[in-house]
Amino acid sequence: MLEKMWERAPLIVGEPIGVLVVAVVVAIILVRTRRRGETDRPAASHAVRAGALSVVLVWGLDHLVSRLLVDYPSIAWWAFAVPIAVGAVALCVRPEPRRPGTRRTGAPTAVGVRRSWSSFTDPRLLRVAVALGGVLTITTVCAGLASSPDEAGRWALLVFGDGGTTSFYGWAYGLPVLLATALLAGVVGARLRRIAAPPFPDAGVADERLRRRAASDAVVSVALGSVALAAGEVFHFLGRVGLGSVGAGIPGVGDFTWGTPYAAFAGAFEGAGWLLSVAAVVLLLGLAAGTLPPQLFGPRMPMRPRPETPVR
Repeated sequence: MLEKMWERAPLIVGEPIGVLVVAVVVAIILVRTRRRGETDRPAASHAVRAGALSVVLVWGLDHLVSRLLVDYPSIAWWAFAVPIAVGAVALCVRPEPRRPGTRRTGAPTAVGVRRSWSSFTDPRLLRVAVALGGVLTITTVCAGLASSPDEAGRWALLVFGDGGTTSFYGWAYGLPVLLATALLAGVVGARLRRIAAPPFPDAGVADERLRRRAASDAVVSVALGSVALAAGEVFHFLGRVGLGSVGAGIPGVGDFTWGTPYAAFAGAFEGAGWLLSVAAVVLLLGLAAGTLPPQLFGPRMPMRPRPETPVR
């Protein structure tokens, strides 16, 4: 067992270390190029920053442990769901505190309305998070439908060619990912509602609005980084499996090799996996350090009042 671990260690350890090195370099470049003009933006809370760091640390630790210590016929069914589950738990640890304030009287204004969970979040950031979550969900369902059970009844194989089989991202891995994604979506929605719901104080409305924007964007950024890290692992695994093949030799006839049905796209999957992993680590480490702002897509347009229900 120790010999197998020693043989596999360079490849297994090299993946997260390579992602971390590239991510740190990219993060430093982004911080230096975007620091001007954003120093007055409120920083994410300590709880959110600690949560972002915990996602990266647990992902790296699980990556090493599950791949060094878990070997077939055992499978690390939790591996791809770990970043999402840790992100959900991290956002549950300490909700944003409610700041005391008095509700305004008289005619309802832009701050005297019932706000929703999306009132303060950057819509572009929210769209990216929802889109990536949708891509991960669709990929998980499609891979699950294409998978086959092994001798233990676990849907973690892909059958192709003339009876060729290989490990695959089937339901055994996908169901925990779907459950963790649903949990994360619920936690993020509840956290955003808690940030938006309290009434504004009579004084300092502009500062309070900026604080809630920063808090909402930080929460969505942690969720986005967690999903991107999981999606990167999934795509990298699919790409690595897709580039493999099985073969058989028949005496007097020749050798035959079969590739996976999606072998032509396997390289794209693996490349997308690396890009997503690096982007996720850049985002999460930047949030944890408090240097990379959660405003990822440039300055936003001024916030316009939305048609909302007046508070009575």
